[in-house]
Amino acid sequence: MNTSDKLNTLNEQNINILIEKLTNEKYIQDIIDNFHKELSKYNDQRKLINVLKIKKDEYIKMYISQTKFPEKLEKEYLNYKALLFYFLETFTYSNMTLSEDMYINNISKIQLSLKSNFQKIFTENKPIKINVNLLNFPHLIGYKDYYIDNGEKYDFKSTKNEFLKNILYESNLTNDYSIDGCDTSKIEAFSWIAKTLHKPLYIFEKEALKISKLKTDLVFVRKKGIDYHYVSLKKHINSLENEYYINSHHHIHHNEFINKFNVNKKIYIYKFLK
Repeated sequence: MNTSDKLNTLNEQNINILIEKLTNEKYIQDIIDNFHKELSKYNDQRKLINVLKIKKDEYIKMYISQTKFPEKLEKEYLNYKALLFYFLETFTYSNMTLSEDMYINNISKIQLSLKSNFQKIFTENKPIKINVNLLNFPHLIGYKDYYIDNGEKYDFKSTKNEFLKNILYESNLTNDYSIDGCDTSKIEAFSWIAKTLHKPLYIFEKEALKISKLKTDLVFVRKKGIDYHYVSLKKHINSLENEYYINSHHHIHHNEFINKFNVNKKIYIYKFLK
C-alpha cells in the first residue's frame, strides 16, 4: 500500500492504533523519533497540502477584506484559520490605532458641542491603540466554553485555549460553526469590525447604554438603512498608552439599536447627517 492509499484508509480507530504504536516506548526521545519517521512518509503530500492551504487562505482573507457592510460573509467560503489570521493581521500585527484626526474633520457642524467630550477619549492627545490578543478571537466569533440547548448546559466543549490550539493544528476540519457553539451572526459580520472602527456614524460612551449586559467603555456604530453594526471597546486597566481591546461586536436592526442606545448621549456623529 503506498502513502496515498494509507491516507485514504485513515479513520479515528486506525489513527488511535497508530499513535499507541508510536508512543509505546520507554524514553520520550524515542517517541519523538517515531513521530519524525512516521511523518517523513508523508512529506510530499504534506508539502502540497500546505501550499494549497496557504494559497486558499490568502483568497479567504481577501474575501473577508472585500466584504463590506451590510453584506454578510458566507460561511461556506470561510475557515477558522483564515479568520484567525485575518484577525491577527488586521488588529494585532498592524498595530491598529485610531487617532483624533481620523474623526475630527467629520464631526457634524451642528454637533460642535460634542467636540470636547469626544476629545477626552484621546487621553493626553494619545491615539486609541487597539491591543488585542489571541483570546479575544474566540469571543469575537461568539465561541463559548459551553453552549446552552433548551436551557441545559453541556460541559463537553473545549476551553478557548483548546479551541485556538485546534485551529492552529487544524484538528477540526468540518468548521461546523453552529455545532461548535459559535455565534454565526458574529462570523457573518466579522469583516465589518475594522471599517466600523474607522468610519463610524456614532461613537458612544458607556453612559449612553440603556439597560444592557454590554460591558464597555466606548462603542462605535455604523449604519445603513435599518442595519446597524456596533463594536465595543474596553480600556486596558492602568494603560498608560490609551490601549483598548475589542470585547464585542454585533449586527442589530433599528428597533434593537433604539432599545440599546440613547442617541442623545452620543459623543460623535458623522457630519453626513446635516
